[in-house]
Amino acid sequence: MLQIISFFWRLCLLKEAPSKIPNSIFAALLTFGIYFIIDLTILLNTRPEQSVLKIFSSSIIGITIQLSLTYVLLKFKNREFAYIPAICSLLGTNAIMLLILFPFNLTLLYVENSNVLVIANSVSLVCVGWWLAIAGFIYHKSADVSMVQGSCLALLIEIISVLTATKFSIS
Repeated sequence: MLQIISFFWRLCLLKEAPSKIPNSIFAALLTFGIYFIIDLTILLNTRPEQSVLKIFSSSIIGITIQLSLTYVLLKFKNREFAYIPAICSLLGTNAIMLLILFPFNLTLLYVENSNVLVIANSVSLVCVGWWLAIAGFIYHKSADVSMVQGSCLALLIEIISVLTATKFSIS
């Protein structure tokens, strides 16, 4: 398990390639399961005003949109063989970024000191930029696009999945 976490951390540092992940359904399901547990846990703790059903449905919808659009992109680029390593990389690195952001999200929710809020907000924005670089790198390696195109695609896919999950989640 430590090797898997280490691999995803090196991927976050752009020192590994997504193609080194085994192209197996088991790896995809394991990564999805771990990501989903982390995602739900963090959302339940940072969105206390939302029901469990709304959080669960918005997570499922958002992940489905992201995975589907990633497949469409790879199919368009004729690189379907890179789908499982790409989604494992995206979900694994996203799980790490969620864990890094968790204390800052709690700070933004519960701290009233404006100086602390500025720092937490700044770190959150840096992490969003870092995540765009990571996802851009993954799309660059998986879909054979430039880093900038990969980052733009990652941002676009994220916006579409968030808007769709927000609009169609069960209240």
